[in-house]
Amino acid sequence: METHSLSFAARHEIDDAECAQRTLDDLEDLRLRLEERFEEAPGEVTLVVHPAAAWLAAAHPFLPAARWAAAPAGRRYLAGWAMASELHVLNDQYMDRRAAGEDSQRALRGTAERLYVQLVLAANNRQLPPPWGPRRFARYLRWAWLIEGAAQYYAGQVPHFRAAVIRRMRNLELAFDEPLPEIERLWRRHLREEVARSGSTRPRRVSRSPRRSATG
Repeated sequence: METHSLSFAARHEIDDAECAQRTLDDLEDLRLRLEERFEEAPGEVTLVVHPAAAWLAAAHPFLPAARWAAAPAGRRYLAGWAMASELHVLNDQYMDRRAAGEDSQRALRGTAERLYVQLVLAANNRQLPPPWGPRRFARYLRWAWLIEGAAQYYAGQVPHFRAAVIRRMRNLELAFDEPLPEIERLWRRHLREEVARSGSTRPRRVSRSPRRSATG
């Protein structure tokens, strides 16, 4: 079954029609905001809603590897994958079963929005995936902190990941035997140094471009 909006289309099962419509509405709102911040905010993107994790993993062999490489606190949130013109996500029912609370549920249901931000980042920086390949996947793993962090920020979902971040920071405190504020200070300094080495990562602000007309 297919559902359409102005800039997006969704392929999904009949039972996931409500999930698809909600997600399309959220994506349209997000695209409006991102058009004010980035030179390119791609349209004509297809959302594919999968009813089971096995279907999603079978469609995207890099996803299980990304989950394996992620910190345990963040693995549940890898509930989708961005392709060059497609966003693949799990349906609401499956993501709700993964959730560990209200914030976790909101973060999971916002998977498509974070993936769309990744598309926008890639459209404005050709070195970032998607599209995917072995080299780009290796680059994603190396720059995951930047790609995923930017996706959370521009999708407006940073507060939803508070519990996962706290858990990660607690693990670091145990691993390094340092007080949590000191670890946070060192981590922030590390991020600033990484950005300084890689060059500016800020998008250029431009005037808003006219919206594309709806297609049939």
